[in-house]
Amino acid sequence: MNSLPIHTGDKMKVYISTEQPETPEYTHVPNIMSLDSVVLDCEATDIVVKDYLSQFTDNELMPLLQKIVSKLRINGAITILDNDIDITYMKYDRGDIDLKTLNSVVFRGQSKKSFLNIETVKDLVKDVFTLEHSSVDAQTGNFIVKARRTANG
Repeated sequence: MNSLPIHTGDKMKVYISTEQPETPEYTHVPNIMSLDSVVLDCEATDIVVKDYLSQFTDNELMPLLQKIVSKLRINGAITILDNDIDITYMKYDRGDIDLKTLNSVVFRGQSKKSFLNIETVKDLVKDVFTLEHSSVDAQTGNFIVKARRTANG
């Protein structure tokens, strides 16, 4: 885990996940409690949130996103990646995956408090961010939502 923020010139990239970032230019934030000590308000230019939102209940998601957006600069980008329960369950229902695979995909050794789909996340971010891209990978059942912080967010 990177204990000190990594700055590339004037840019700070943050990776919020229980997993380590795939590239070293991101400062890893393994939990929301350490976010304030690692990132100042309006400091981050790019935030990736990977397999993290589902660790919170539906009622906790909007306050969590508001906390994350407070760390992002105006015009800063956010990328949210997680499992789309609709696609994963559809694959299970069609018999494309068995129950053991369903459990490993959905839970991935994490503490889950909610299931997400791409529409739920797009609805959450629409009032705070300008949506730039959203898609679901039908093979993996994962979605990606990319957005940018607006001046009114």
